[in-house]
Amino acid sequence: MRIVYIAHPVRHYKIIEPLSESAVEIVQIFNFRKKLIPQFISLHKALKSGKVALILTDNQGKHGAFAFVLRLLFSVPYFMRLRGDIWEERKTFARMAPNIFGKMYYKFSAKLGTFLINKSNGIIANSCFIKKKILSNTDVPENRIKIVEIPLNNSIIKEAQVAEHEKNPGTNRKRNIFLSITHFDIYNKMKGLIFFLPTMRKIFDEVAKNAVWLIIGEGSYKYMFQESLMKFGMSEVTTLIGCVNNIGEYYRNADMLLHFSFQEAFPNVVIEAQAFGKPVCVNRFGGMLEQVEDGKTGVIVDNENNDETFMKIKRVIVDHSFRSAIGQSGKEEAFRRFTPQTIGKKFEESLKILLADKHKTKREPR
Repeated sequence: MRIVYIAHPVRHYKIIEPLSESAVEIVQIFNFRKKLIPQFISLHKALKSGKVALILTDNQGKHGAFAFVLRLLFSVPYFMRLRGDIWEERKTFARMAPNIFGKMYYKFSAKLGTFLINKSNGIIANSCFIKKKILSNTDVPENRIKIVEIPLNNSIIKEAQVAEHEKNPGTNRKRNIFLSITHFDIYNKMKGLIFFLPTMRKIFDEVAKNAVWLIIGEGSYKYMFQESLMKFGMSEVTTLIGCVNNIGEYYRNADMLLHFSFQEAFPNVVIEAQAFGKPVCVNRFGGMLEQVEDGKTGVIVDNENNDETFMKIKRVIVDHSFRSAIGQSGKEEAFRRFTPQTIGKKFEESLKILLADKHKTKREPR
C-alpha cells in the first residue's frame, strides 16, 4: 500500500516510525514548513500516477483542509488520525481567549475540524476515549473509525533497554523522586495538577518527608500553578524544570510517575515511564484508563476520593514489592502493546479495512 502523508511538523514520528515497520510505503511526506513548490510538483506527480491508495493526515486544521482539497482534485481518499479531543480543547481555548477574535477563531476551528472529520473516508483514533468523542460530536459511522494507539518512539525504547542493565539509581537513595510531565499551555492539564495538590501536600507531610517533586513542562499557565504551589506551601519540595531534551534521564532517575490531568486522550508519558519500569499513578480520566490496569500495571486514583488517592499513592511509596511489581508489569505491557512494530502492523491493517469499507453508507441520523 502506497500513501501520501500530510505531516504535522512536530509529531510526525508517531506515524512515520510505526508505518516504517509495516508494509505501508510512504511515497511522500508533505511538510508545510519546508519549501512548498518542489513538494507540490512531486505530490502532483505521485497522485496523478494512480498508484497512491490514500492520503493520511493527523491534523484537523490546514493539513486536513489540504487533504480534503487533494481528494477533490485527484479522487484519492483521505484518512485522518485523531490524537486528541479537539472539541474540548477548542472549547477551553475559546473560554480562555483574551478577546472576542480569539474566541471566534477557536469556535471556527472546532467547526472546521468537525467538517473535515465528517468528510474524511475514515478515522484512526488513538483510544476508545477519542472514538467515543468522535461518535458524539460528528456524523461519522462507527465502522469508519479504527483504534490504533500511539507507539513508543524508538529513542525511548533504546534508552529504556540501556537503563534495564544499569543499577536502579533509586535503590540506595533515601529521597524519593516523583516525576510529572505536563503541558502548561493547556489549562485542563494544569488544572489536574492543581486539583491533586492537597493530597500531595499530605503525602509530603506524612509519608515522603524527604521527597522531591520534579515537574517538566512549559507554557502560559505555569504562573498559575506556581501560585498554587505557594498557596499549599509546596514550593520548596517542587522543582519546575521547564522543557528538556534528555527526558530519558528523568525517567531513569525517578521513583514513580504522577500524571494528573483533565485533558488526555492517550498521553505518551504514561507508556514511556512504563517502558522504563517505573510505577505510574494516573487519575481516572480519558485514555489513561486504557493504559493502566489499576493495581497491576499502575495505579488509578479517583478524582473525587482524596482519602483513597492518598492511600494508593502511599502504598506505592512504602510497599517496595508492590512498587516493583507494578513497575515490571507495566514495562512488560508497554513492550507488548506499544512498540512501533506492533502499532505499525495494527495501523496497516486498520487502513486496509477502512479503505475497503470507504464506500459503505453512512449511519442513520441520531
